[in-house]
Amino acid sequence: MGETIFQAHEIIGRGTCVSRAKMKTNGKDNDVIVKWSWLAITRTPEADFVKKAIECAAESGDFWVVNHLPKILHAEQKEFDDDSPQRHLWKHFGDDYELRALYIIVQEGLRPITELTTAAELGEAFRGIFKCYRWLYEKAGIMHRDISRNNLMYRKIDGKVYGVLNDFDLSVFRHKEPRSTSKQRTGTEPYMAVDLLVTGPPPPHIYRFDLESLFYVIAYVVYQYHEGKKIDNPPFDAWDHLPTAALRDKKYSFLFNALTVPPTSNFSALLRLTLLLHKMFLDAYSARTQAKTLVMIGSASTTFDDDTLGDHITFDKFEKILVDIPSLA
Repeated sequence: MGETIFQAHEIIGRGTCVSRAKMKTNGKDNDVIVKWSWLAITRTPEADFVKKAIECAAESGDFWVVNHLPKILHAEQKEFDDDSPQRHLWKHFGDDYELRALYIIVQEGLRPITELTTAAELGEAFRGIFKCYRWLYEKAGIMHRDISRNNLMYRKIDGKVYGVLNDFDLSVFRHKEPRSTSKQRTGTEPYMAVDLLVTGPPPPHIYRFDLESLFYVIAYVVYQYHEGKKIDNPPFDAWDHLPTAALRDKKYSFLFNALTVPPTSNFSALLRLTLLLHKMFLDAYSARTQAKTLVMIGSASTTFDDDTLGDHITFDKFEKILVDIPSLA
């Protein structure tokens, strides 16, 4: 085992801990990442989602997807025995207590997407991650549900950057369980869609929420990072510290106002990308506001498609913005 690179400080939740380590294979020490997390026993283990995706890629011949997925070398699950405090609390409180199990994953080391320093490589990484997410949703029936800065990584193969969609702890098979099976909020709040930032039970998860999260991550990196490091007093920094209701208000303000801050000099070529994505979400939420107003005054029926916000946020439209940016070619 080596240094701890992430440790969640929380009383309730997964309590994730991530460390560097050495793993001996074929007589050689290889650098790996070890992750411990205490997941609700109602959740499907992360390794099962990755295994399903790889099997589906092999069956369909879509071998390119594997370059955008984590390589899991070992996975195991340890449940608490009947005499553990966990089990006694669960027996006492019943369904009001969320029983958890310890999941251990060993995987190939990946690099944080924030380390990329050129617009071309960062743009390529984001396009690869988007394509992987769409394929997982449409072909493997997997919805990630936790698109955040720490979960978007990259690897290099023969000098080429491949964006990697990491951490499937909160994923679901979309036809089986679109709503969270845990009693805790699903996702990482600074990157969560505004429709998920509610005080009551969240709505069933839809892919539009993950696309909105991807947009926030793109904005974070493009406007906050230079030469692989976070700049001083970056925009959106307050999002990391706001309570849920205040964060929801701040995000609505961001979406309904012009995006005027400049990207860092590393990523100035991605300005058009962020402006077009911002406009897409602005148009989408504006369309919903207008539709609700028309219904209230009796000028329209309730046929507005909330899943795509009136067909404004779709895979095709998001991909067109990513693909049609000349500076990323």
